Amino acid sequence: MYSYPILTKIFEEFLKEKEENLSNTFIIACQHILEPQQKMFRMLADFGVSKKNIFILGKSYSTNIEVLEELIADDFHIVQHQYNPAESFDETHQKNCRELVDRVLEYIRPDSRIIVLDDGGSLISECNNRFDHLSKDAQLFGVEQTSSGFRKLESRSLKFPVMNVARSAWKLEKEPAFIAQDCIEKIDRFTAKLPYRKAFVVGLGPIGGAIEKHLKNEGLDVYGFDVLLGHTDLVSKILEIKPSLIIGATGSQILTEHELEMMTTFNQNVYLVSVSSSDREFPVVGHRNGQNADDVHVSTTYKNITFVNNGFPVNFQGNRYEGEIEGIEPTIGQLLGSVLYCLTHEQALEGKIGFIELPLQLSI
Repeated sequence: MYSYPILTKIFEEFLKEKEENLSNTFIIACQHILEPQQKMFRMLADFGVSKKNIFILGKSYSTNIEVLEELIADDFHIVQHQYNPAESFDETHQKNCRELVDRVLEYIRPDSRIIVLDDGGSLISECNNRFDHLSKDAQLFGVEQTSSGFRKLESRSLKFPVMNVARSAWKLEKEPAFIAQDCIEKIDRFTAKLPYRKAFVVGLGPIGGAIEKHLKNEGLDVYGFDVLLGHTDLVSKILEIKPSLIIGATGSQILTEHELEMMTTFNQNVYLVSVSSSDREFPVVGHRNGQNADDVHVSTTYKNITFVNNGFPVNFQGNRYEGEIEGIEPTIGQLLGSVLYCLTHEQALEGKIGFIELPLQLSI
């Protein structure tokens, strides 16, 4: 059993500052349903937020069923929608966020306080769209975890303060190494199957760059591509090199259906692997029906193309936790601390809107 020392320390520090009754506080969360997140939610309940007032929206591709059942048994307000293989995750998720906000509106009362704890920006975006409605009865605060969520929201005119976990030093400089290592371990399970030892990594940020380096060290012929480095003509390069393994690390769609069809002319199998989020890197949706469609983590094939893990990030495969807990705990600690900061330092956030840099006490 892991003791979660970082979460425990943060919890105990903020517990010293707790003064008021939290019965009228609501937490709306979109999170991966894994053991570290479960620990966080239990601590928020121990801090004084009613479990019935903690609404948790899971992501179909990153939910561990055992943890989900434990949260339900704990009486948290769980919203877990069934995986729909015929829709992109982003399309389904946006609808789920709207439904969750509708549900919360039925519960809030005058002078309620709502903290929106988000992974990916969609839930905060939905609350921002509905701000005039929500703010009639509630004071809103946000917490954003991911860089993709930050990019989604940074051009928006946010109407309430959002704690910017996504751009913390830990998230930008240290966490990517742990995520990359987890992805590498899972990619290594099938690289031995490659007909040709050629790989193509699209997106050379901290995660993609670490994977590129690892594959080169493993003796693969690796081509790295990133538009931020001035690289151009992605599809032409892929058609020229004919890699057996293409890794998407951009957080955006990198191939169209037409471009995928061009790759079916390769006289070899090609494995497509996402290491970002959602299923947006590759055009997998139209190829999932009829192939164990109810299994989120099955690999889908189309002619010579294999969408590994159904096009979802390879580091999420239904486990109780993914990778080393030590690598994810600091991020969960900053999420926990950000929520507790909103609960104990309202005056420091009064009058502020948009992204808020984390206070020094949450530096890890």
